[in-house]
Amino acid sequence: MTFRHSLRSRIIIAFCLFGAILGIVYAVAVYISIDFIDDHLIDSRLKEELKYFIAHHQRYSDYPQPTTPYITAFFGTESMPLYVLDMIDDFAEGLHEAYIDEEEYHIAIQRLPGQEKLLYMLYEVSALEFTEKRKLSIGIVLAAGVALMIALGLWIGWLTSRKVIEPVAHLAEQINQAGPEKLPTDLSRNFFNDEVGVLAHALEQAMQRVEAFVEREQQFS
Repeated sequence: MTFRHSLRSRIIIAFCLFGAILGIVYAVAVYISIDFIDDHLIDSRLKEELKYFIAHHQRYSDYPQPTTPYITAFFGTESMPLYVLDMIDDFAEGLHEAYIDEEEYHIAIQRLPGQEKLLYMLYEVSALEFTEKRKLSIGIVLAAGVALMIALGLWIGWLTSRKVIEPVAHLAEQINQAGPEKLPTDLSRNFFNDEVGVLAHALEQAMQRVEAFVEREQQFS
């Protein structure tokens, strides 16, 4: 089996990939959670407006204007713009979410007590400039977090590779310094009983066999 990259490079790449995957998964989870919270708050605001509208109608028998900016109320469909009619065509009573030309709307539909017509409330979420700016800011922060995780993975990978490669490099140096007259036969004593220690022990046994073979050859020559 042939490896294109050195062991040090593979360790660093592995840590960088781990940092990137961890950062991306975390960023996506945070962004989805924030989007879910935003939707929940918007729907809660619509419910509050519905309660206010119904209470006001029952008390004064008229149709109040919504108290929240960017919310439009329609009692029945007669005065609705055509694009709104197309948007709510298949919607039943309840809370809905719809998009028109990348514009996001949250829609609440409910029947008023004692009325046959439905009450429609449209919340134009895309008009909330602070929400879009906040999402952009959060996206930038999360992207910076992913970059930081990759950089951290690079740094930890570099430190770890040094620790991993150091005993291998030390073993190679001992073998390179050995001459043909004196083969290294005590390599394993300088290493722990780990993978490098096993490699050193195997090389030590090989050197011992070579040394024994050389001694036998010298005795017969």
